[in-house]
Amino acid sequence: MIRLSWQSLKNKTRSSFLLFGSLLAIFVAGPISIATLFDIQTEVKGNIESHARGTYDILVRPKDAQTEVEKEIGKVEENYLNYGDGGITLQQWEQMKDLEEVEIAAPVASLGYFTGDNKTFSFEFPTSSSYLELYFKTSDGINDYRITQGSSYYYMLKQNGYYTDDFDFIRKPGAESIYEGMRPEFTLPYTYYLTVGVDREQEEKLTDLDLSAMDNSITQEYEQLIAHDNADTHIPLIYLENAFTPLTAHVTKATLDWSSAQTIQLKKELGLPEGQAFFFSDQYDHLSKRMQEVAYTDKEEFEIDLSNHILPFYYKPFKYHYDGTFSESFNYLSGLSETPLFYRTHPIDYTILEQDALKVVQVGKHTGVPTYREIEKVGKSTRLEATDPPFRLVPVGTFTTKEFQQTLAASPLGMYQQSPTTTLHEGKNVRETITPGSFISSPAYGIIDLEDAAYIKGDSPIDAIRVKVSDISAYNQAAIDKIRRTVGHISEIGDFHITVVAGASHSPVTLDVEGIGKVEQMWTTLGAATTIAEGWNTTNILIASMFSMISILYIMNHFSFRNRTQLEERQLLYDIGWTKKAIQRFHLSESGLVVSLACLFGGIILLICYFLQFIQPVAWVAFSLFVLCTFIIMLGCSKRFKKQKHRTWNSNKLKRVWMRNLAFYKNLISLSFLQLVFVTLLVNFVPSVLYVTNQTTGETHLGTYINELVFLLMMIILGATFYVALTTIMESISSTLLLRRDEIITLRDIGWRSKDVRLTIMKESLAWMLPAFMLGMTCSITLLFVLFTPSINVVYISPLITSGCFSLISVGVAYVIVKQTLKQIATS
Repeated sequence: MIRLSWQSLKNKTRSSFLLFGSLLAIFVAGPISIATLFDIQTEVKGNIESHARGTYDILVRPKDAQTEVEKEIGKVEENYLNYGDGGITLQQWEQMKDLEEVEIAAPVASLGYFTGDNKTFSFEFPTSSSYLELYFKTSDGINDYRITQGSSYYYMLKQNGYYTDDFDFIRKPGAESIYEGMRPEFTLPYTYYLTVGVDREQEEKLTDLDLSAMDNSITQEYEQLIAHDNADTHIPLIYLENAFTPLTAHVTKATLDWSSAQTIQLKKELGLPEGQAFFFSDQYDHLSKRMQEVAYTDKEEFEIDLSNHILPFYYKPFKYHYDGTFSESFNYLSGLSETPLFYRTHPIDYTILEQDALKVVQVGKHTGVPTYREIEKVGKSTRLEATDPPFRLVPVGTFTTKEFQQTLAASPLGMYQQSPTTTLHEGKNVRETITPGSFISSPAYGIIDLEDAAYIKGDSPIDAIRVKVSDISAYNQAAIDKIRRTVGHISEIGDFHITVVAGASHSPVTLDVEGIGKVEQMWTTLGAATTIAEGWNTTNILIASMFSMISILYIMNHFSFRNRTQLEERQLLYDIGWTKKAIQRFHLSESGLVVSLACLFGGIILLICYFLQFIQPVAWVAFSLFVLCTFIIMLGCSKRFKKQKHRTWNSNKLKRVWMRNLAFYKNLISLSFLQLVFVTLLVNFVPSVLYVTNQTTGETHLGTYINELVFLLMMIILGATFYVALTTIMESISSTLLLRRDEIITLRDIGWRSKDVRLTIMKESLAWMLPAFMLGMTCSITLLFVLFTPSINVVYISPLITSGCFSLISVGVAYVIVKQTLKQIATS
């Protein structure tokens, strides 16, 4: 029987080879595609386990800490821990820290924006009588803002032999400090920096930052400043050494037509001795108006960038030279009088626009600079009010965060990040100004001890506690279970808002800022690992299921057509004396040989791929299932012996020949139609769902990283899908035409031209192919709406482009197959 079956296959070389090639494609492409999906799942799981766990696992905040924008879009500003009204006590923090599962519990108490040591900076003496005017500006990188404090002017008047440098001066009235022999000296504006309280031990364990400077003693310089201070306490503070302070001085300088003799004459008019300064005169405040009448020459304006000379809370005094250089100044004024006065900020009242873009409006101004957050003034200035302050901040050292700015998926620390905010189209950097209230979420520039923070803020100073669970090496199911248990134990300590932040990663957000335009910021997506894992789980299951369904439908369709093309042969064998059982065994043996050969060669190809480490062992399971399904379908189809009966239609209902033919053979093409619907569904669904999943999981750096890793593997699946789709069309059309051989020959015998036959067959083919394309595309769009929330370009553009390309290729293949098959029938 096997020999006869082999001989029969040799006599049907074309059809046998087509069956062999199709089955080989299914046996190879199917398992590889399924294994690829499992590879993707393994890749995603492995990368999530490796990268999802960041610096900490659990974020504990007061119950009402979530902002409205966080609730709506599931994201928080980059330094989201740097504002708050507290709500967690030191005792509750101690209880969390003592939990058995807790390795680290690092608290953060956001205090607000403080200023530090405020100094004056001076100019060298000019060479002749001169006018010098100065005001300060700050910048957000897009616009410059004139600061309303610190502006002043000097008339530097030459007087030979006066004091040490031959100059006396008249300056703007109302100056706070003045002394003989004074250079042109200007008080720098107050610069404000966000300050937080932490527990040094826990913070260093969590971040690896070096905060040892917190143990420094107060320097001799500040010991002298606070020696007669009546503050209740002096709080040591360390500050960020790699900070940038955008401050510029705008200077106007002019040479006065004024001599030494005129200076002496003016003093005589005022009743002053030559050796006495102008400011001793009771008319001093009116002298500026008189000096405005003096002619001047050589007026020039220039700007001095002071950003490299000013650090948060402390900087060395400096003097400016007219050649553009700086030197250390030894005559300057310094003070800590403003440190008890600080500002607290509130979250921005964002308006949520389309695609989670946010609108930011200006709410006010502070010293001439726009503010986008409500700011609250706290404390008093001892410079303006003669009161004993409750505290003063005293800088004792520095810290740096440079090495922590580039992180893939480690939980953003919520207070140290300095990722640039950039304009959306030009990519220009936007930054904070020197005043509180910027729309940019500030990093921590100053750090004090947590107990000192409680002294300033009250009994419940803590805004957040970052908890790291002990004995976790990867973010797997065991780790998830342990984290959940820890969350339960923490919730027993108090009523908190608790977030599992595994996989928290940066995510770009577009802001439309009043006065600046559209900018892009890096926000934080908390718990991105869960979103990524669930996104890819859903995608993998759907694609694997649909590809398996298409493969099974292909096998069913192929053996169904093969069974029909063998009806005449079966009847002939039956007429010459073969029993039905013998005929069935003969054809079963014939099909079994082809399936076995395809199985053998497919197994060899898979074995090569396995040794090349291209596939995982799961491919063998998929291969076995595909082979088993093939044999089951083959056995089921071999039992169908009776000739298929077709329902006849009244010719008056369908007048066109191709429509009557389509109706007559509807049962013959129904399985092909269903298969093509599924193929079109998958061809549309794969790129669409990849786009949607990438949009969902790729919003974060972790998601982008994983999506890039699996992109090539997904392209293999898409390629296999296209192959199966085209093979379906080739098989369906060629098999249908071979079954209609007698009909086609009759049409030619009664005078139909080859062109007319080909046109009719193409109409019939398109009449069931195009509805299958449309139905598959409709099902794809419906499935996207049910499972996801796709954007307009996915719903309309992507399926239309995919279907358009696929339809054009399919119609082209159909035309070629029709032409070749008709030629084969004509020559047979």
